[in-house]
Amino acid sequence: MNGQRPPYLRPADDKDPIWQLLQELPPQWRGPIIGPAIDDWEKITENAKARIKLHGLPETIAAELAWMAHWQALDGTRSSVLATEVAPREWTPDFMRRLTA
Repeated sequence: MNGQRPPYLRPADDKDPIWQLLQELPPQWRGPIIGPAIDDWEKITENAKARIKLHGLPETIAAELAWMAHWQALDGTRSSVLATEVAPREWTPDFMRRLTA
C-alpha cells in the first residue's frame, strides 16, 4: 500500500479531489501534527492533549485523515486521536497479508 490511487481511477480533470480538500483546510489542520495550534483542542478530541501525528503515513491517507478530523470538529463530533493514529499505521502490507490469509 503506497497511498497512491490506481491510474484508472483519475478524475476527468486529472486533479485528485483530496488535494483540493487539503488546500481548503485551515493551515493548522494540514499537519504533520494536528492539535497544538487549534483553539479548544481539548474540547475537540476524546483523548485530552493527544495530537494527531500524520508523518510517516502515505500522503493521500494523511490528507484524508486531516480532512476527516477537521470535518468532525466542524460537525461537533469529538475525534478519537488514538484511533486516527493507530488504524492507518496498522494497514501495512504485512498486516493486510495476515488479514487476508
